[in-house]
Amino acid sequence: NTVSSLLRSAPSRADQVLAKFSELMRMTLREQEHLYTSVSNELEYVHRYLEMEMIRFEDRLTLQIEADERALAGSMPTLLLQPLIENAIKHGVARIPGPASIVVNVSRKGSGLLFEVRNTSSREYGPAWAYATCRNGCRQYMVTPLDSAMDMRRMATGMLRWRSLMPTMPPANPCRT
Repeated sequence: NTVSSLLRSAPSRADQVLAKFSELMRMTLREQEHLYTSVSNELEYVHRYLEMEMIRFEDRLTLQIEADERALAGSMPTLLLQPLIENAIKHGVARIPGPASIVVNVSRKGSGLLFEVRNTSSREYGPAWAYATCRNGCRQYMVTPLDSAMDMRRMATGMLRWRSLMPTMPPANPCRT
């Protein structure tokens, strides 16, 4: 949809999106073979996806991706964050007319990894809706019982925050069977 709308209004931006999409597809094909990846690889994938969205939203979208050094080498489920980021774009950023932001943070907490995604969101979609959307996809990776391992809430700033604590995964890149 992004490319088709840009083809009419901004063909050069459509070309940029197609180039970014091509890079993203190559990464997807490489990563889908593996159950786990490093946090560093996952954040690179998220960054590539968000670069494409930044072309779409131009100056309206700001992003911040952070991870502490100890978390970068950690292992996590492959392609876990991208659907959350995509939901943040679709149900948050795309639904508001003004400036928007997405913040992704990964840090070590004890023997696990703490993931956090924050995004600007309209009041129409609140934490209960977003929580239900994320819940099933993350169920198998939780450190503790589901309701205490994942948290979704609207912050005082108006941003929607998803946060989850997951155990350290096996070494990155075992293949799917």
